[in-house]
Amino acid sequence: MSGDELVAQRYRLERRVGTGGMGEVWLATDEDLGRKVALKRSHADDDGGQMRHEARIGAGLQHPNVISVYDTVLHHGTKWLVMEYLPARSLREIIRDDGPLPPKTVAVVGANISAALAAMHERRMIHRDVTPANVLVTDDGTAKLTDFGISHWAELTRTEGGQIVGTPAYMAPEVARGEQARSASDVFCLGATLFAAVEGRSPWGHPGPDPDGQLRRARAAELETAVQAGPLAPVLGALLALDPSARPSAPEAKRMLDAVSGVVVPFVSLSGSVPTTPAPTGTTVEDPAPTGPWRRKRGVLIGAAALVTVLAAAAVVHLNRDSNANAGTGQGAVLDARTADPCSLLDRSSLSKFGTGAVQFDSEYGSFNRCGLTVRLSQADSDIAYAGLLIERIPSYEAPSHPLGILGPIETPAERPDGSCHRPIPLPDGNRVRIEAYNQGARLVEPCEVAEAVAGPVLDKLRGGPIPRRAAKFADWSMANVDACATLGDADLGLVFGADVPKAEQELGNWMCSWDKGPLEVTVVFTREWRDDGDDGDQPVRIRSRTAAVHTTNNGCAIRIRGREYEKPTDITNEWVERADVELSSNDPTTTPQSLCDQAKVLAVAAETRLPEV
Repeated sequence: MSGDELVAQRYRLERRVGTGGMGEVWLATDEDLGRKVALKRSHADDDGGQMRHEARIGAGLQHPNVISVYDTVLHHGTKWLVMEYLPARSLREIIRDDGPLPPKTVAVVGANISAALAAMHERRMIHRDVTPANVLVTDDGTAKLTDFGISHWAELTRTEGGQIVGTPAYMAPEVARGEQARSASDVFCLGATLFAAVEGRSPWGHPGPDPDGQLRRARAAELETAVQAGPLAPVLGALLALDPSARPSAPEAKRMLDAVSGVVVPFVSLSGSVPTTPAPTGTTVEDPAPTGPWRRKRGVLIGAAALVTVLAAAAVVHLNRDSNANAGTGQGAVLDARTADPCSLLDRSSLSKFGTGAVQFDSEYGSFNRCGLTVRLSQADSDIAYAGLLIERIPSYEAPSHPLGILGPIETPAERPDGSCHRPIPLPDGNRVRIEAYNQGARLVEPCEVAEAVAGPVLDKLRGGPIPRRAAKFADWSMANVDACATLGDADLGLVFGADVPKAEQELGNWMCSWDKGPLEVTVVFTREWRDDGDDGDQPVRIRSRTAAVHTTNNGCAIRIRGREYEKPTDITNEWVERADVELSSNDPTTTPQSLCDQAKVLAVAAETRLPEV
């Protein structure tokens, strides 16, 4: 094989840029599209099955923080994998060349990788080998994850129980002891990688002369202490928890890392830039913009060893978000979220074919950004099909499904374990409309059929222009006029989180707000319910002068504060009441519900003073 050879009558080889135990990688030009690509071929003892496996794994994941796989081709009997060519350095190279990085710079990198892991874990994919060598940082500071769960290509380390997959320096202790890797193991690997980025060494110490030293320390759970992590230290402590059940999920890790960096990591735009969103007023960002360390070598192509690792990735072709001049004003634009009318998008007739009676409109129940339809499926009152519509912000950790500035199409995820079915419709402005359907009582119809029947007419209405406005403003006394994030101040939140209060994360319309740090999360949400509705298991309580209820779950406690009772004629009932829920939850299994409730009550008292008078 030599330079200038044409592979599969399309890809002109330029030079070999990497080789190793996994195969060899070439930089090439796609002569059909006129772009640079990377071609990988395995060694002669592979029959092409590994290439097919990598491509199929990649087809199951869409995310901007991974390397894209374009195609597999056959050339002279050898399978080649055609992938994105990324001018970048691996995090390992950056640490080697530039030394340890500032904590908030590391937090931005970690948030990118957490977002990729969140997308993987949602699809029940486990990476198994998150390391600095598998994290690439582009010239503009975007981080991408590589080598997606391909055990055949990962470093194999032999143990007494057989073979395990992973790199000892970054391996979770349970994996080092021979247990199967799981999503929590990926989170540990991420923490170990970020530890190395900020400290310059593995959390299992330097390798030293003993090739198995790090593996033994991993098995024994002998973690090094972080001394340079600064504000990142509490997050590293959570990610590197020795008990897998005590570690945050990947989405939770991303929120924790965003709180440290002071920015929300956006998805990569088509231009290749990575703009950052300023932290809310009052948030201090001590480190300079987290782009310096990798700007020292602008235009440096990825190193040979790192590129071999990159091209072991099972990634996917992704569509990145881009700006669009009409995204905020054209088809499906939300505009002012507080005046956008979710009920205007629903067509009552869309459920007519499923039921035995009239379709009922449910305009009041639940959050202010929601509207619903119900229809009885049999003569039994309990057999009901329900379809709700929410206008919401797409969570920052989710992968973009289409470019910004384009409406739709209707997405079709599988039915959820709880029996509900969701049909999201991405909006041009970066928000989405989500239809959720489920059965109450007997399963007489398929929830996904109900969701799709509703989603079609909704998409048609969205194509007609911006979402219509509400016919009337909210009453002056309504909680809908309040900013949920303004109900708790730093002094209130400091009672839970300490001096370093995390930044607020707002939902669309500011009717829901959350603060997340370590194992704890505080949420304030405004909602509506039937006047006489409530959970039989709730315990009544007084919050200042208001009626409230204590609602406990396995990992949290919510104080449900009743607001103004009001009348609004609907197909369901005419009597309604607003409610503010102040919830404190924890993923620490040692935290008792009672301790959470005690703190939640204190927060509820503070929030109550900022609610409209009853």
